Amino acid sequence: FKAVENDYLESEITGESLTFLSPERFLALETPLTNHLDFTLSNINQNEYYINKIEYYLGPLLVEMVKNADEKLVKSLNYKVLLKTRSESNLVKEKVLKVEREIVKGLGDGFGNIVSESVGFLAELMEDGNERVESMCQEVVQEIDKVLGEEGSIQEYLRS
Repeated sequence: FKAVENDYLESEITGESLTFLSPERFLALETPLTNHLDFTLSNINQNEYYINKIEYYLGPLLVEMVKNADEKLVKSLNYKVLLKTRSESNLVKEKVLKVEREIVKGLGDGFGNIVSESVGFLAELMEDGNERVESMCQEVVQEIDKVLGEEGSIQEYLRS
């Protein structure tokens, strides 16, 4: 993870994309990286570490990975990210949804190719019972509508 993280940071500094990430490397890394999404610690100070790791390192890395991958790899990684929303931890759900929102932004209208795989997870999260999770899910849905140019269409679909 550290080597990939360092390569990612270097690519951000130099303005290069993640060209070192072949499809084979992508497949080898997607599971270990997405597994970090639901790694929380019991101590509140350690949870601050978790939040920062997701928001400033892992989330942006996953977004760059999908931006530079073919549709099959994007679907695979997006599915693994969304699986983490089934965590029992509301903190994990909220942070994973933030990552998903950034994936939507990063892919832009390309997200249309994988929206059908995402709808089921989002429908579950719209009725999560936790206000922060539901609010974050609403933000993801709004972002999907925005990038696909179909204001309100996903929201209406989820309500039916």
